[in-house]
Amino acid sequence: MAYSTGLFLASATSVVNALADVSRKKAIAGNDLFAAAFWVRLIATAVFAIAFLWHLCTGGSIYIRGDGQLPWALAQSIPAIVIFFLYLLLDTGLVAISILLYYRALQISDLSLSIPFLSFTPAMLVITGSLLLHEVPGPEKVIGVGLVVLGSLVMTRNAFRFGLLGPVKALFRDQGSRCMLGVAFILSITNPIDKKLVIMSDPITYAFAYGMMLLCILALPAARKKTSWTAPLQIAPVWLLLAGILDGSDLLLQFTSHKFIAVVITITLKRAGVVLSVLCGWLIFREKQIGDRLLGSAVMLFGVSMIYLPLSMRTCVLIAIPSVGVALLLIMQATGRRPIADVS
Repeated sequence: MAYSTGLFLASATSVVNALADVSRKKAIAGNDLFAAAFWVRLIATAVFAIAFLWHLCTGGSIYIRGDGQLPWALAQSIPAIVIFFLYLLLDTGLVAISILLYYRALQISDLSLSIPFLSFTPAMLVITGSLLLHEVPGPEKVIGVGLVVLGSLVMTRNAFRFGLLGPVKALFRDQGSRCMLGVAFILSITNPIDKKLVIMSDPITYAFAYGMMLLCILALPAARKKTSWTAPLQIAPVWLLLAGILDGSDLLLQFTSHKFIAVVITITLKRAGVVLSVLCGWLIFREKQIGDRLLGSAVMLFGVSMIYLPLSMRTCVLIAIPSVGVALLLIMQATGRRPIADVS
């Protein structure tokens, strides 16, 4: 029952995140990225605050328990609230760095080269989740995670236009690709820390603390920009409000799902929500390359089915072999072809 609840919450996270992507894209268009991101984060923090007040008004309590995975002597000598604060500072500091790296990659790199590296977060989480949380998903689930990552690469197979080692070559010659790989690596560390903090408190209390801390950190680079802080509110107030509400709701769902399922499963399902983002991009923004992205979505959906359904190892292998074959064929077809620019 708990696993099913976690899957439902992670799936809801995926849907809300896809809608948030559309809102963020609309909110940032024509705006300074740092200023717009600050307002989105401020509104998301307001969502956390409302949820926190509701939590208190309905009899919820505020508590901080110790990290049961720390050595006993260390846990006894340091108060739980101090450990919680140090984890929170580390988590939000890393998230802020990942945001800055992400924006930097968008500014200096070809999207078709840099964006594919974000898909490696679930693969890295198999390792970091095991090290930081001792969560080891079954082999069937690992195969599902692998197919989701592979499907993400198929969606952006332009990255292979310089050959099968195109993404690897991009790391050496393209700073934006290195930045995006750094983002994927940072998220593979912060996601397990998120779960640690949820376990030490509760999803709503943690979300409120996370929102306040991250807002304070992001205010620093936004304050150094010469552009007006209020300009985004004048250009796209409705989209900023919607993006903030959806972003806050998305994280509340994500943090709550951590109580029930492994963090790698939550994030894999969240990344699989790119299928909805693809459809939104095609229908709303008239983006091109829909064929590649739908084929990649099909591979991702096969991976998601392995996470959802209690399939045997034999069945998973029978599904994975043709899926991998089709994905590799599509990637090989992309080698040497001229890139098609994204239109949004």
